[in-house]
Amino acid sequence: MKKIFIILSIISLITIYSCTNEKTIIKTQPETLDVNLYFVALEDKGIKGEKIGCDDSLVPIKVQIDKSDRIEIEIVYALEKLFSKTKNLYQSQSLYNSLSNFDMKVENVIIGNKQVTVSLVGQYSVSGVCEIPRIENQLKKTVAQFGEFKDITILINGKKMEDVFSSK
Repeated sequence: MKKIFIILSIISLITIYSCTNEKTIIKTQPETLDVNLYFVALEDKGIKGEKIGCDDSLVPIKVQIDKSDRIEIEIVYALEKLFSKTKNLYQSQSLYNSLSNFDMKVENVIIGNKQVTVSLVGQYSVSGVCEIPRIENQLKKTVAQFGEFKDITILINGKKMEDVFSSK
């Protein structure tokens, strides 16, 4: 009887020890954030959205990105999602992505004194003078929604976007 008691006690201790040391893995979905990606309604004259150059409209499309405790990271997530959208994705809504000819990555985002600087690196293609206001507006409007910035600077391969496009 004493042996059975000792054996049961040992088994109980082993069971208790193994239960308390067992690591519980709970996989949770990342928290998301609703943001707008901006696309272009060509020659729309401002009917579907904010009027920009060449009588186009800038139209917001709500998407979800992973939420972060840093605005800089959320800006990166939004821009990466915008760069990943092909020009045919919103064609059924007659929307165009002027960034579909960009093979760009966000190198970094710096925020300070109500200013934000976004550095992009990679290849790009601009097909005409109307593409320039489309590209500028898509990028700047996507970034602007993340804060009350007085100045938004976009660098492309180390040069200000305006300087890059002024030579086109």
